[in-house]
Parts: sequence; structure tokens; C-alpha cells
Amino acid sequence: MFKQYIKNEQFNLQINRFINDEYENDQKVQEDLKSIIPQLKDEESWFKAWNDKAIAREQDGDFSVASTYYQASEFYLSPEDPRDENAYRKYCYLPDMIPTWKRWSKCQNF
Repeated sequence: MFKQYIKNEQFNLQINRFINDEYENDQKVQEDLKSIIPQLKDEESWFKAWNDKAIAREQDGDFSVASTYYQASEFYLSPEDPRDENAYRKYCYLPDMIPTWKRWSKCQNF
């Protein structure tokens, strides 16, 4: 179900895309969104908010959620931005990740 998280339509669409398929009913993710969403002002703050929360979730050993947050963080970065490759590598290759078809098909040539 499409939710209205934020007034910025493009950001709202991406939050729904990254979160609602797998984490719509995940209480921890919903709590994370409460701290992420107020930070989202522009593309740079988008990267920082998602990346910071991805690092925290990775440190907690919550690799599936961290991977999703890394993927979200790199969405608006230019391919020339060195942070893009780092975030994408984290999305693809966090430890203990079970490769899903979705992840494998995106990361197989990376």
C-alpha cells in the first residue's frame, strides 16, 4: 500500500519503493523512518540520513535492513560520486546476506 511519508513526491515515491515491499510492517524500520524522514530536505540530506542509518543497522548486525538503507542512500548520487560505489557495494555484499533474485540480478556484474 502506498503511504504518504513526506510532501516531496519524488522522495515519497522512493521511500515507498524501498520500504513497503519488505518492511512495511517491520516495527524497527518504521521507528527508523521517524528519525530519517525529518532529515530529508534535498538529495545530499537524503544520502546522509539513509547512509547514517544503514551504518547503524550494519553495526547492529541487521544486514538485510542495512542493505536496503544503503541502496536507498545511493539512489540520488551521481555515478561519478565515489560514495555511490561504496554504498552500492554495501548493498550488494554485506556479510550474511542471502542473495535474493532481486539482489543477485542487480549485483551480478558489479
